[in-house]
Amino acid sequence: MNIVSEIAGKMDWDYDALHVVRGEKAGNKELWPNLDADTSPGALVEKVTKLVKPWRNLYVATNEPFYNYFDKLRSHYRVHLLEDYKEMWDNKKIVEDWNKNAHPDSTIREWKLLSGCMGFEMKVDKN
Repeated sequence: MNIVSEIAGKMDWDYDALHVVRGEKAGNKELWPNLDADTSPGALVEKVTKLVKPWRNLYVATNEPFYNYFDKLRSHYRVHLLEDYKEMWDNKKIVEDWNKNAHPDSTIREWKLLSGCMGFEMKVDKN
């Protein structure tokens, strides 16, 4: 299963992509003093509308935990987040596929999509 291809296919292979780093970094003003302001909903709209034509598919890869954070962008684009495709993350199927095709010395016992971010947690047992 190639999930990236499936997601791109759902957008008819016609999309722009944006990576928005937020999460804990946005709260750490000492290390990243401008990150919160630079990635605010208004700032994102201001920047992205200069680069991407209206109503395009816009895939946003992010660690922002609040799904509705990108609502202002939704007024200009068809915004897609990884969360929108969670039906593809069938834990049982991914584990079965991996265990069937993986190296015989390792098996996955748990695979889960980490909420609100573009990442996974995989626990592997070594035989």
